Amino acid sequence: MIRYFLGKFTKNDVSALLAEIVSEEFMIQWGGFGFKWPLSEVQLTNLIESAEAPESGIKLLKLVEKPANRTAGHIEILRIDYTSKTAWLGRVLIYKELRNKGLGDILLNLTLDLLFLEMEFKEVKLNVFDFNGSAFRCYQRAGFAAGELQKNSRKQGDRLYSHYCMSITRKEFLQKRNSSQ
Repeated sequence: MIRYFLGKFTKNDVSALLAEIVSEEFMIQWGGFGFKWPLSEVQLTNLIESAEAPESGIKLLKLVEKPANRTAGHIEILRIDYTSKTAWLGRVLIYKELRNKGLGDILLNLTLDLLFLEMEFKEVKLNVFDFNGSAFRCYQRAGFAAGELQKNSRKQGDRLYSHYCMSITRKEFLQKRNSSQ
């Protein structure tokens, strides 16, 4: 039986992630505007090193398939505030060969379990571009609610980007979890 768990994203995972980021447009869709094209091992190694620093406010995780021990995806928990018990999710990715199999739902559910059940956080937010319909729907299935569309919030070259800020509270997460059991 195939099962999944969250593991720590390390330098050993960089080459597989780089293979997934095939264009500047996709890099922006996945990672926002925090990286420069072409995405490089150096940029990801710097991110890993900053996440490993004490009090960094970042956790880099991967979705791992058992028993094959194969990486299926990536997620970043960022802007972690241990005082207010809030965090943001970003750079969510299921590897191309494994998409459309419900693994995005599994990745989000495991991450929300970690944040709300183990770490007892109060709220989790994320941003998603308006053109990324599959991600938007995946976040909705996990219980995230969309705020108002932020039109033309970023510009890259000649292209304007609009996004939604989505959020879920611990109370909403627990209500959804209890209603689906």
